[in-house]
Amino acid sequence: MTGYSSLPNGKQHAFIWQSGVMTDLGTLQAGGFSEGHSINGNGDVVGYSTLNGDAGQHAALWRYGQAPLDLGTLGGTFSEAFAINAAGQVVGTATTRGDQLKRAFLWDGGAMIDLNTLLAPGNGLTVEDAFSISDTGLIAGAARLGRLPTQYHAVVLTPDRTAPQIACPRAITTAAQPASLGTAVATDNLDPAPVVTNNSPKPLAVDAITLVTWTATDGAGNRAQCTQLVTVGTPPPGSPTIQPPSTPQNPTPETPVLPPAKDPGTPGSPGNPSNPSNPGTPASPGNTGDSSGANPIAASGARLVLESQLLKPAAKKLRLGAKLLLQLRIANEGTGTAQSIAFQNELSSRLRFRKAQPSQGSCSLTNQPKSKLGGTLTCDLGDLAAGEALQVEITAQARKRGAAINSGVVSMASGASGTTALQLKVR
Repeated sequence: MTGYSSLPNGKQHAFIWQSGVMTDLGTLQAGGFSEGHSINGNGDVVGYSTLNGDAGQHAALWRYGQAPLDLGTLGGTFSEAFAINAAGQVVGTATTRGDQLKRAFLWDGGAMIDLNTLLAPGNGLTVEDAFSISDTGLIAGAARLGRLPTQYHAVVLTPDRTAPQIACPRAITTAAQPASLGTAVATDNLDPAPVVTNNSPKPLAVDAITLVTWTATDGAGNRAQCTQLVTVGTPPPGSPTIQPPSTPQNPTPETPVLPPAKDPGTPGSPGNPSNPSNPGTPASPGNTGDSSGANPIAASGARLVLESQLLKPAAKKLRLGAKLLLQLRIANEGTGTAQSIAFQNELSSRLRFRKAQPSQGSCSLTNQPKSKLGGTLTCDLGDLAAGEALQVEITAQARKRGAAINSGVVSMASGASGTTALQLKVR
């Protein structure tokens, strides 16, 4: 239970009541007043607190056992949080710059967002208050209708979870570098112009088959992908299909080329150039749709084995708001040193990245949409001597229901690469 309680000095503070004990949650910046409006199953409380001197009022989040967090405003001096769901999403109301306008907000772990910027265009509504948010993301609030100040209507906002539709350009076979790959066409139920990107290296590998992934992303962060086969020159019989790093991006000259491995180390599938679903690899396809597996890649005497293991939860079914802990192990089982090891992990758009801890090197997150879901984790892991191994632990949180596929690719300076994938279901 949460609410507020008066103090002997006439001030009032937010509290949490558990097992018959009331705990003072305090205030922001030595303010005099605070109040708790909502509490979720994790014991997180949201409400408001005045600031030092009680000159302003900000929405506040009291995570269980932690100091209060200032959620900010939309540019003004006032905000107030009314509800929090199991995933930690917070809604409320805030003023804009100069306190001229009042707008409903969504806070999802980053900056406070004006809910009106997330609405489908042409609806005629201005949402001023958001009073509740369900664990599935439904938001109840109130909105002005058009320009009439007296038209104040109750509204329910339903999150867009429909992915765009995308059609890839046809497969290309050419003797030299193609002038263009063509253009993928994307449509969406709400976004009139989904962003279309691809991960094609430039230049493309010669005498090889490259599998190019095209990605369409709508304004809500929903994504859809398709693949295109591009053949340049004449690949030798049995050549593997090269799959560039899975990061969706516009082609740039700086994108590294992944040439075919000269020494595959272990037998692998040659792939089928006419079937994008069977691209082939220099070795075992590794872990696809499972929580553990190995995917060896080899070059220049080094032989990397990539294994992934789901440490938490024990099963591949996540509850909304639950934490996921994935451990990747990269071992060099060859005779030479693996140089400049890199790992790229394409995080599912149903998950929110929390942190990555490599045993050596460093990791950073890029390409994260406004929804703060998904993104690309890139790790520069340095060199690995023969017989040694390293680990990368990835922590994320389930934020959307449905199937979640988390995929990654490991590579080294020689160009050899291998992939891993983990399929989960968020309930």
